[in-house]
Amino acid sequence: MLLFRRHFAEIGKHTFVNPNSQLVPENMYLDDYVVIQDNTNFISLNGKLYVKKYSVISSGCIIVPSPHVLKVGVPFYLNAQYHIGDVNKDIVIEEDCWIGAGAILLPGVTIRRGTVVGAGAVVTKDTLPYSVVAGVPAKLIATKFTLQQVLQHEKMLYREDERFSESKLENLYSSEYEKVPSIGDEDISEEDKRMLKSSCRELGLEQIIQ
Repeated sequence: MLLFRRHFAEIGKHTFVNPNSQLVPENMYLDDYVVIQDNTNFISLNGKLYVKKYSVISSGCIIVPSPHVLKVGVPFYLNAQYHIGDVNKDIVIEEDCWIGAGAILLPGVTIRRGTVVGAGAVVTKDTLPYSVVAGVPAKLIATKFTLQQVLQHEKMLYREDERFSESKLENLYSSEYEKVPSIGDEDISEEDKRMLKSSCRELGLEQIIQ
């Protein structure tokens, strides 16, 4: 695993990448506390993937920052073999995102903080923070949390200088999420509370449980 990690452009602490994936690690910039599960396919010539902390890419996802561009006189065989006319549009996954199993991220998209991408979704454009998107193409179906839950979540996960301001979040919810349901909750069993505390201490994430 140590040798495998050396191939990445950047890879942070406590970041796990399942080696049973097709990757271009020299084009991947992974923050601390990132998980990439098995059978992920990162299709890239020179396009980059940036994944920020706490984010997870589930099994079987396809990430494509380097699309083929259709050119007169260039057959698909040469597109595929020699990347003639390819362009590179980096993909960014911000903090604390979940990319569901089998989802596809297309060139140039940014997955904003806290987004949940549903299994099998095809993301063709940027998402909004704390949104839940699903479908082909992916569309907004819910928010991860209510506004008050997001404010609490931000205080637990991020330093003060990293947090979204209350005014920014209020504006987001009033302008984009007025009639959108939320799917998260605050309930957690005593057993899970113990697991949360022990895992946070082990990983150096004590601020989450303070």
